[in-house]
Amino acid sequence: MRRRPLLTAVGLSATAATAGCLNRGNQQVQLARFSAENFDSEIHQFDLRVDRDGETVHWSTHEIRGKGENRIYGAVADCDWETAPGTYEVFARVDAGEWTSKLLTDVKEGWLDSVKCATAHVECHDNGHLWLRLQDNCERFVPSRSTNVCSIEHETDE
Repeated sequence: MRRRPLLTAVGLSATAATAGCLNRGNQQVQLARFSAENFDSEIHQFDLRVDRDGETVHWSTHEIRGKGENRIYGAVADCDWETAPGTYEVFARVDAGEWTSKLLTDVKEGWLDSVKCATAHVECHDNGHLWLRLQDNCERFVPSRSTNVCSIEHETDE
């Protein structure tokens, strides 16, 4: 058996298969908003953290009361991480439990692989179960219509 050609073929296949994944990690995204809602009937303490390029640029704690008969309560993190594009990772935990995190590059716009702006939203359900969601819905949250929204640089067609 000829090992050198076989090893070369395997190495090239592995490189080609992961090329798209590696490229997505370098994608530059802006974070427009980070919010939390409590769908549980009990009060919970939410910790929200934002890392950009490996450095923590936001950490806040929000005590959110339990849902009412016809109302869900929530909080929005102050936009103190600025809006510099970068490699963002958002973290959330409830009642000082385990962190849940996601990279902003995991969000997709429809069927496209790249998004320039994203929002993060965490929900707490019964028994403190967390759900962290990323969305490409920045146009829904513009500073003139919402509070605690970062001013995002929008591309212009020139």
